[in-house]
Formats: sequence, structure tokens, C-alpha cells
Amino acid sequence: RRSVRSFADEPLTRRELGGLLEHGAGVSDEESEKRTYASPGALYPTELYLLVRNVEGVDPGVYYYTAPRHVLRRLEAGGPAFDDRVASTIIGNSAADVTTAGVVFVFTATFPRVTFKYGARGYRYALQESGHLSQNLLLAATGLGLAAIPQAAFRDEATNELLGVDGVSEAATYT
Repeated sequence: RRSVRSFADEPLTRRELGGLLEHGAGVSDEESEKRTYASPGALYPTELYLLVRNVEGVDPGVYYYTAPRHVLRRLEAGGPAFDDRVASTIIGNSAADVTTAGVVFVFTATFPRVTFKYGARGYRYALQESGHLSQNLLLAATGLGLAAIPQAAFRDEATNELLGVDGVSEAATYT
């Protein structure tokens, strides 16, 4: 796996997006609903949001991924200023130009989901899980021949606002 800092500005196919989600973040055991990445106590405090810019057959906008059902739920339509809004969440001069990416994955941590069981250590576990999920998505992208890069340089408040999360009990951790 290698980080790729530029994108072709060509649409992803639905099949490519589905493959990324299924292999990178999906359910690997339907009976237990365990997923393809490690999680503390199988509590899955990491939530996955997608900022869809350019995917064939998927309208631009903010989406939430429901792994057990392998479905996307649109939270907000893209609109004419969507690319600018997405770009404004990423810190300037960062590692990659997201305005040419077909999709930007944003991970959040729902801290109460793990702190109830693990106390303050749950914060660390939630952050570790976002790293596990990120690596899975990066490896899936590599397997599909797609460009990808992990990105931690984002504006917290703007990103949380874009996703509609409060930044306290659920907060953006990684893109």
C-alpha cells in the first residue's frame, strides 16, 4: 500500500464503492455481525460517513454507511457548493486535494459506546479502531487499483458540522 496524493477526477463505479465498503468496513460474519476490522469488545465505536463527490449512480452528498445491512443512507444532498464545503473541512496545503477524489471517507468515534465498558481507556480504543478501519479501506483501495491516502488534517468543527455530529459524544477522528 502506498499513499497517493492526486486523484484522476474520474467517477468511481458503484461496484468499486461497494467493494471498498464491503471489504474495508463491512460485515465478515453475518451471524455475529462482526466486521472486517478489529474492534474493542466488538462494540464498533467508529461510524463511517462518506462525502460522495463523483460516484456513478450515486448523487453527491453526505452519506452514512450501515455495515450490517451494507447500505448507504443519504443525510444531506450535495448541491452546487458541495465541493467547496468538502474542501473547506480539510486543512489547506494538506497531503491531498480532496476536490478531485470521488469520495472522502470520514470516521467518527462514538465515545460512550466504549467508555461505558472501558472507562477512559475507551477513548484510546476508539482511536485505535479508526486506524484499523482506515488501513482496511486503504488496502481495499489498493486491491481495486484505486488511489487513496489517510488524512488527519481536517477542521474539527467544520467536519463535525458537515456530518451533523456534536463533536463531544461523537466526533470526527480521521478522513
